[in-house]
Amino acid sequence: MLQLLICKSCASPRTLCVSGVSGDESTLFIENQYQNMGEDYKFITAITPNTTTWTTKVVVLEKTSVRTAYHSPTKYQNVVLMDMERNRVQATIYDTNIQAFQDHLIPSRTYLISNAVVRLTKP
Repeated sequence: MLQLLICKSCASPRTLCVSGVSGDESTLFIENQYQNMGEDYKFITAITPNTTTWTTKVVVLEKTSVRTAYHSPTKYQNVVLMDMERNRVQATIYDTNIQAFQDHLIPSRTYLISNAVVRLTKP
């Protein structure tokens, strides 16, 4: 399973860039990427921990309430995202980044996500 770790540190090259996208654009699908308005977006299945520069267009399906980890004081929030091929991925927001994304990643809205930290998790 793939997991995106979301942080708000725009100084880092491995950050999440979130921007709202309207939903009625025409899309041309090409292998593991699709083009929209002149930009290439990768499907979730084409993004790995070794992928360095990428952008994907996703719909937020679910955003859980904030939880506390069992064996530490770390707070986290999970977000389920789906791309245009209906591939799903779980994104996790930690600690102070939860408040930074409180008004973002709203269910049923579409976003562009770029260069978030990607980890493989146990199934």
